Amino acid sequence: MLILIMILTVLVPFTLAASAKRATCRPNKLSASVTIAHANPNNKNDIAFRLYTDGISTRCPPLARNAAGNTAQVLVSGKVYECANPDATFSYNGQDGKIDIWVANGSGKFGGSAIVSPLSPEVISINLECQNS
Repeated sequence: MLILIMILTVLVPFTLAASAKRATCRPNKLSASVTIAHANPNNKNDIAFRLYTDGISTRCPPLARNAAGNTAQVLVSGKVYECANPDATFSYNGQDGKIDIWVANGSGKFGGSAIVSPLSPEVISINLECQNS
């Protein structure tokens, strides 16, 4: 029993250190740009945008295919949606105009947010922070 305890006291710190190393992002921040493609002033939850970041260029949300043609889907506040590239997800709150964005790539998982309003610039820059912890 004493030998087992000694082995565990040696192995556990190394195991924790190895998993802590895997949980880091390289780099700690990821720059992203958002371009608003569509924002309906009469319906705060009707928005579409393009996301550009390291190796990803995608439409959020993807166009819905229906009999009426290609239309943007109306979003439910707080729900997480996939972009056309499933490595990018987002949530949108139409009441305050906040877009939360998450991106997963070979460098880690990143997330950040921005506020969108009629006065927003054409291109919004966001720093996505490392989410691996």
